[in-house]
Amino acid sequence: MKLAAQLSRQFARQVTPGQVMVASTVAKLATIIDGEEDSTRRMGFETILPLREGNGPTLFCFHPASGFAWQFSVLSRYLDPQWSIIGIQSPRPHGPMQTAANLDEVCEAHLATLFEQQPHGPYYLLGYSLGGTLAQGIAARLRARGEQAKPDAGWKRWHFLACWIPGRQKRKTGRKKKPMVWTRKCWRRLTASAKPSWRHSREVLQRSCLPPLKATTLMLCAC
Repeated sequence: MKLAAQLSRQFARQVTPGQVMVASTVAKLATIIDGEEDSTRRMGFETILPLREGNGPTLFCFHPASGFAWQFSVLSRYLDPQWSIIGIQSPRPHGPMQTAANLDEVCEAHLATLFEQQPHGPYYLLGYSLGGTLAQGIAARLRARGEQAKPDAGWKRWHFLACWIPGRQKRKTGRKKKPMVWTRKCWRRLTASAKPSWRHSREVLQRSCLPPLKATTLMLCAC
């Protein structure tokens, strides 16, 4: 996000974290910055967000209430190189989360997207927050169709994975600061406010009733 914010200031045009993550080389990123076509400007905002290409199975990562899956790019540091990583997003204003009446319709839309990328299993699904609910609902639908869905996404191969959001910390001057303030400011500057998406996601979730799923699932907690 810092790089995206710095590029946005330097070139006086919006460069998003998603575009930085999709453009894996300096040359690709330069093409995005110099490009005038709408397809170029939309990179990082599509339903499918390719985060890494491998020669093995694919891990599908479902967006939280914000609708974006940029943050899953960090998984490339921990997951074996053979794994491909794809983010499933709900870009505003025409994504499934914005147009669906309930979460079941969102799951059906993402299920169709999943089949376009990979017609048959086994499927490896991952999500946190609302994305975890989506992964559960889609895995249940895959099981009902006779497909092999693995919500644990091969986590047993990992020795350790931690997610830590720090609380208040003291500067050398003794004053307190909030480490997440800069992130909020950057988010507001690089994209539209995410509050409407979160509010709409909560409303959609309240109108939903997902099918049960019997599966081995790993839950990670951050504190």
